[in-house]
Amino acid sequence: MAGGYERVNAHDEEDHGLSQPTPSSPPPSFHSRSSSPNSRRHQQVDSTLADAFDDDDDNTDDEFDDRQRHHFANPNADSVQRTARVMGGGGATDGVFANMSARPERQDAEKEEQPPTYEQAAADAVPPYWETTIFAPGMGGADEVYVDGLPVGSVFSFIWNGMISTSFQLVGFLLTYLLHSTHAAKNGSRAGLGITLIQYGFYMKADPVGDAPSNMGGQDGYAAPPDPNSHDFDEHEVTDGGDTLDFSGGDWLAYVLMIVGWFILIKSTVEYLKARRHEQLVLQTHDRGLGVPNCSLECIRLVLGHCAVRYGSDSNRALVDNLYEAGLIKSPIVKDAFLKVDRADYAPHNPYKDCPQSIGHSATISAPHMHASAIEYCLAYLSPDKERRVLDIGSGSGYLTHILAEMVGDKGTVVGLEHIRELRDLGERNAQKSARGRQLLEAGRIKFRHGDGRKGWVEDGKSDWDVIHVGASARILHEELLEQLKAPGCMFIPVDDEHGIDQSVWRIEKDAKGEITRQRLFGVRYVPLTDPPRGS
Repeated sequence: MAGGYERVNAHDEEDHGLSQPTPSSPPPSFHSRSSSPNSRRHQQVDSTLADAFDDDDDNTDDEFDDRQRHHFANPNADSVQRTARVMGGGGATDGVFANMSARPERQDAEKEEQPPTYEQAAADAVPPYWETTIFAPGMGGADEVYVDGLPVGSVFSFIWNGMISTSFQLVGFLLTYLLHSTHAAKNGSRAGLGITLIQYGFYMKADPVGDAPSNMGGQDGYAAPPDPNSHDFDEHEVTDGGDTLDFSGGDWLAYVLMIVGWFILIKSTVEYLKARRHEQLVLQTHDRGLGVPNCSLECIRLVLGHCAVRYGSDSNRALVDNLYEAGLIKSPIVKDAFLKVDRADYAPHNPYKDCPQSIGHSATISAPHMHASAIEYCLAYLSPDKERRVLDIGSGSGYLTHILAEMVGDKGTVVGLEHIRELRDLGERNAQKSARGRQLLEAGRIKFRHGDGRKGWVEDGKSDWDVIHVGASARILHEELLEQLKAPGCMFIPVDDEHGIDQSVWRIEKDAKGEITRQRLFGVRYVPLTDPPRGS
């Protein structure tokens, strides 16, 4: 149709067969306005902005309601109704705003990670951080003794630092005192300061110089003696107290400096002598802890699992030979007793190392050198010439109990006492591992009992013991044990100090008259002698 107009089919192919109803009356005025280009453009912009910033579901519902509101129903329309597409107005996503509907959407709310509560943080176990302090051997070698964290030092160091402090006075004192590394250097520096103050006092206490006589020149140029009759005498200057000493302010200050100087000098010398005496006492201690530089290393062995002295081999004989050669086992009788008992029957692992080991129930088997020490100190009361009775409190694995039975011979009896029933059974089972142990158990020479070792033990109606060995540290020296100690008799017992921090081994000896002698041997670290656990 040239030059004419043809109706354009605005329907899609999918809408074929469905006719658009034509309203019987013209649309209202607002409908004609909305169909204008400007109105359609504003409506298009508003709809697109609503799609971009409003919720999708709400936008769809509003658009549907708006279209229902702007169209009139046709009573002649088919039962199947559809929304007509307006041609020429553009799609909802056409134009500049086409990509605004592709904005990112958050499907889920962001997870805000909250810090743990105080209870959760308090319940979390803090990992242990071990701090170790290592003292490297100084110029004094392995025998160097530390007193209050400092080595003692030599007499030469004391004198040398005193000379430097005296020669350079205050500068020398500051130099030597700030750089001291021994008690000798520290106290020598203080002694030099005391000498310097004494010198200052003497300088300030110099006698005043009077006016020289006028007639001091001789004819030959030499000094002539003064004329005894030429003197100035004023009787008005004579006072009643002329025979007393008059002290000026400078004199008082001089005496104060000398007194303080003598005090510092004497105090520093005495402190150095005390440190030297302490060093000599430590060096004169019996073997300084059985051949070990410091017996308190037993605590380090328990905590770190290391041994300060590693005498060990692949056999029991090699272990005993090493202990004997090192002087930890002194008597050949003690050596023979150790050779008769194989430590592999009593130690759970590494039996031939001179180390304490855990045997369960918060208990340990002590190092072999500690067992040897206990026997050596009680050796005079373990001779097999008499019917000996020995009480081993805290027998644990039963190792020392077996060795003590070998020491007392066929006439003696050794009772191993444990406050934990499982450890009592453990000692008996270990003794049954060897033929010799079974023989001693059957003969009654070894007996394992369950009870509170702090109260001692009564066996076969007797409570007197030649030797009492305690394998745990007691808080106090229990009177029950002293009463059960035979006269004469000997007891080897670790005891806590008054503060409950350090432990020391004490040798308690009772003579034939019943008099008790206490001797502190050395410091150790043992498990505590406590109450038996519930159910034991």
